Amino acid sequence: MKPIAKLISRLMLVILFASMLLSCSLFSGASTPPASPTGAGTFVPTAQSSPGAGTSVTPQLDSANLVDALIPEKGGQVTLTLSNGIAYNLTIPEGALLNDQEITMTPITRIDGMLLSGGLIAGVELQPEGLVLDKPATITIFVPKGYDVKQIVGIGYHGKGTGFHLDLATGDGKTISMMIDSFSGHGAASGTTGDVGKQANQPTSSPTDATAQQTAKAVQQCVGQDVANCLPLIQQLSDTYQNQIKPDLQAAQNDDTQIDSTGEEITINGKLYNLPGYISAGKALLIKGLRNAFGQASKRCISQEDISQVTKMYNRLRELALLSDDTQPPYDLQTKWKDFEACSRYRLTFESNMTWKMGESMTITADLKGSAIFRLDEEGMYIVYSTRNAPGKLTYQSFDITFNGASQQLSNLCTIDTSEVSGKLIGALRLAHVDQATGNSVVDPLPVLKPTAFGQNVPKWVCKSGNNSNFDVSSMLPELPLWETGFFDMHKFLRMGDFVGKNYTVTDPYWFTQNFTGGDGVYHLGTLQLHDTANSSGATVEEDLTITIDAAPGATQ
Repeated sequence: MKPIAKLISRLMLVILFASMLLSCSLFSGASTPPASPTGAGTFVPTAQSSPGAGTSVTPQLDSANLVDALIPEKGGQVTLTLSNGIAYNLTIPEGALLNDQEITMTPITRIDGMLLSGGLIAGVELQPEGLVLDKPATITIFVPKGYDVKQIVGIGYHGKGTGFHLDLATGDGKTISMMIDSFSGHGAASGTTGDVGKQANQPTSSPTDATAQQTAKAVQQCVGQDVANCLPLIQQLSDTYQNQIKPDLQAAQNDDTQIDSTGEEITINGKLYNLPGYISAGKALLIKGLRNAFGQASKRCISQEDISQVTKMYNRLRELALLSDDTQPPYDLQTKWKDFEACSRYRLTFESNMTWKMGESMTITADLKGSAIFRLDEEGMYIVYSTRNAPGKLTYQSFDITFNGASQQLSNLCTIDTSEVSGKLIGALRLAHVDQATGNSVVDPLPVLKPTAFGQNVPKWVCKSGNNSNFDVSSMLPELPLWETGFFDMHKFLRMGDFVGKNYTVTDPYWFTQNFTGGDGVYHLGTLQLHDTANSSGATVEEDLTITIDAAPGATQ
């Protein structure tokens, strides 16, 4: 199987796991009673819908603001907005009720007896208690003051506060969404991971509530955290699929009486699945998880200077694209380019130690050192640092001249001013190939460089008046920058024509194709060390050149 096909298969399997679990009440609501032979929309006082065991709490209701609504068999909505800005919306889909139903929604102001230190965020009590829905309804809560997404957890109870348990609730910091299959108390509270763990150890009134409670715990510990914290949730999803869903699917393989289909709903071994709805809900959860994973990888890249996270970031965006994530704000390479590019940066350090000997009359030494940040090109093909975004600055660490022989007289007349010496470095790195084993793009440690001097910002002769006419200082001015003469003469054999990218060109650069020792290919791309000699304008030039390229996530200089 091709890698892309494997990826799609894995993604769809995860979606199917999460989606089908919704139908098993792992996600959709802890108070889901078993299917009743009397049909949907009918109150059935079973042991599960009227529990007498488990943890009890004391809810306080705002009866002055309750709302009543007659919801027809075809479905409808019940809405409620409180003076503090919190708003509730209960959406009941078509087919959830067997007949028209009078529904009461009462806001909950406080719940005493919870082990969740952050207290209640918001919640409602729905009547008639124990009403079973044939299709899940959705409660959406709008919280204007906001809440901590990492500490949110859904809650539920039966009757007047018995059978309190954790349940699944999702949100973005301003809204909360819950899927429910029956009427009772539903809402969301705030608690630390420790709080949620303590509550998860409390007894519940039914196996269904216990399953919901453990799943809510696993989800709360996973959301916004490192992927390692999601392992319990992943294991739970896998176990549920293997132990509950897969056997039903296998039974239907050889017995056609075990499977039936009516429109969007499929009955397998007596259990009803609304597959499009489940897949949509599971897909939404997976998309949210992948978006969170992208954000966490981006943070780790900068805080830990871990450039390997860029591969994870790219894979998350690719997975979101495969899922056709069309939620807002969009997560793709275009909208997330700033984060992606910041993680991808490399720093090139350039050091040249050059000695220039003009026979026995003069020796010039220059130590140049500077660095530049390579940024990923918008086309995603090259790591580039060009004149479009302020080239890296090169400076002289030192610049010394020794006069020998007859030229020693110049030491009394002339000095060298390097106070304003600076330069610039233009260059590029090629993303050479993709590692077939890992699928990672590998940067080829092949620096293409163009070091030049800025205008007049080069070493200058400063001579006293009354110079000895035997010395023509002006004739030596062109030799002093070294980059324009010595560096060129030293490396002219490395010039191989312009380096052209998709939207930039490095004109007449130096191509360092040899003497480059590769590094690990990720954190350290490589080091070039070159020692060479050349003749330049009658002088002998000798140089030790070192170039290193290392990862520098988030670096700006």
